[in-house]
Amino acid sequence: MRTYLLTCLLLMAITAAVAQPKGDRVVFYQHNNYAGLSREAGPGSFGSALLGVLSGQISSVYIPTGYTIAIYDRQGRKNTINRSIPNLGVYGWDNRITSGLIRTGSPSGGGVKPPGGGSSGGQHGSNAPVRLYYNTNFKGNTVPCNIGLIQYIGAGADKSISSIYIAKGYVVTVYDKRGHKGRSHTFLSSVPSLAAFGWDNRVASVIVSRQD
Repeated sequence: MRTYLLTCLLLMAITAAVAQPKGDRVVFYQHNNYAGLSREAGPGSFGSALLGVLSGQISSVYIPTGYTIAIYDRQGRKNTINRSIPNLGVYGWDNRITSGLIRTGSPSGGGVKPPGGGSSGGQHGSNAPVRLYYNTNFKGNTVPCNIGLIQYIGAGADKSISSIYIAKGYVVTVYDKRGHKGRSHTFLSSVPSLAAFGWDNRVASVIVSRQD
């Protein structure tokens, strides 16, 4: 009987130790089981500016009911999670998250539509699903981008992009430095004016992927 009681108490202690936090914001934790340093985030994109020292050092994450997170690592690999995870290592994502996008519903498009047809050039193909425009409202010279990691958008385009066309079903993460370094932001739909997000004339490298 004594052994049984001790076992029950031990199980209760373990359960309490890994009990999920509560609240309506996503919380990233340094250690497994929602322990250690933490950073909170609401709907929208997040990157190194928000995560700080936790960038690439996250081992567990609390996700409120109804939320979904698209997560990315430094190599541009992506995963999507919609429930709290006390040990990201089980899924191969321990100490990998560096940026992402938190959503509470389905993304929607709208706004100014980009012109059809080709582009003014670029190494990624004129019919690419993503096009970076020098001017707002999808005008001016463009840099077409296919799925993958684009380490540098080019000397002429670097720090010159003002709008982005994103075909339905694609995700674009932009960085203000070459090689996917510096600050980042993730977009799920076309952006007629990057200035509205504080990203006018800042893009230097991008990652293009499909939405799950």
